[in-house]
Amino acid sequence: MAYIIREVMDNEDPPLRPKDIEWKYRMQSTYGPGYARCTNCNNSWGTQLCWLTVNLKQRRVVKWWQQKCKKCQTPNRMRIRKDDLYMMIEMAIDKYYALIDGTFRKRRLRPTDSDPHDMKLCERCRYGEAEQPCWMNLWY
Repeated sequence: MAYIIREVMDNEDPPLRPKDIEWKYRMQSTYGPGYARCTNCNNSWGTQLCWLTVNLKQRRVVKWWQQKCKKCQTPNRMRIRKDDLYMMIEMAIDKYYALIDGTFRKRRLRPTDSDPHDMKLCERCRYGEAEQPCWMNLWY
């Protein structure tokens, strides 16, 4: 994973070096498509809200957010395709730059009858205990 972060940062124009990262914005959460196969019951599922938290200064993923299986409630680490990892790291860097230059804006979504996912299955939503779901403040 570190090589993907390094490669994306090095391909920025100009390259984004760890020493240039502002400390307070070094941690960036990003999301994208992912999938999982339950380690307990072998159930499989996909999601468009697979979350990672990346430390851009250290060029590493510090948190892979999990989702619980709908059938047996076992927490599982999501898997992400390589192309999607590149896209997610690019999103994290775009968010970093937007925070630096003051142009970052969250996109608020309203809850609907069919929410993007069940909060009780999502670690980022604190398994249903969060004040608001992870999908309420997305950025693009």
